[in-house]
Amino acid sequence: MQNRSWIKWNKSNLGLILIVLILSSCGPKKFIPEDGLTAKNAKAAVAIHEKQNPDFKTINGKIRAAYQDEDNRQSVTITYRIEKDKTIWMSVKALFITVAKLKITPDRVQFYEKLQGQYFDGDFQLVSKVLGVDVDFNGLQNMLFGQSVYPLKANINNAKLETNFFVFTHQINPFLQQEAKINTTDFTLRQQLVKHNNQTDFLSVDYPKFQELNKAPFPKEIYILAKQKDKTVKINIEYRDVRVDEDLSFPFEIPSSYEEIVF
Repeated sequence: MQNRSWIKWNKSNLGLILIVLILSSCGPKKFIPEDGLTAKNAKAAVAIHEKQNPDFKTINGKIRAAYQDEDNRQSVTITYRIEKDKTIWMSVKALFITVAKLKITPDRVQFYEKLQGQYFDGDFQLVSKVLGVDVDFNGLQNMLFGQSVYPLKANINNAKLETNFFVFTHQINPFLQQEAKINTTDFTLRQQLVKHNNQTDFLSVDYPKFQELNKAPFPKEIYILAKQKDKTVKINIEYRDVRVDEDLSFPFEIPSSYEEIVF
C-alpha cells in the first residue's frame, strides 16, 4: 500500500490533496505549476506517478527483445509470466527454439541456458552484474513496470523543472546517484539514470512508449543501456502481448548435467 505519511490534514496541504484526488479519479491531466517548482507540486508529481502503478495480480504474454554488447547481437522472443511481488518467469526463444529459462523470486535468481549447458542458482548478483548496479526483486519488477528502480524522494532540494519534465535527483548510497524524469502531462516515468561516482559507469532506462493496462499507463517499449568500465550492454524490450489476471504456473527445473556459473 502506498505510503502517504507526508500528507497532513491542514490548510496548506488542501490544494495538494485535491490535485491527487482529482487526477486519480478522472485520469491524468496536464500539470501546470502556478508559481514554478514548489515542494508541494514536487510531492504531488511523485504521488500521482506512483498511484498509476497498474493494479493486477498476474501478467503474462510475449516480449520482443534485442540484446547487444561488444561481442554479441541477438534478437529473441520471450514468453513471460509475472505474479506481482512474487515471481518473474521467462522462457527465451531464438529461431523458434527455447534457448534459456529464468525464474526470479524475492530471494532467489535461477537461470539456465541450453547452448553452453550452464546454469545459475543464487542471489541477485547475476541481475546486478548484467545491469551494473545493485538491484533487488522489487527494483527489477519496478523497472519492467515503468516505475523507479529505487524509491523516489520528492522535495524542493532534489527537484527541478525542465521542459515537459519534473527531474528528481538523490543519492542512493555513497557510490550511486539516481536521476528520474517524470512527464508533467501524464506523470509517467520517461527516464531513470543511475550513475556511479566515477561518472563513467551508469544504468539508463528509457520509456519512449506506453499503453493502457487496467486504466493505468504500462510500458510499451523499454530501452536499457548499461555501461561498466569498457563494457556496454544494450537491451531493447517491446511488450507485444499483455494479458492480466490469468491463472499461471511457473515450471522450472535445471537439467542435472548442466555446469554451474560461478562469479
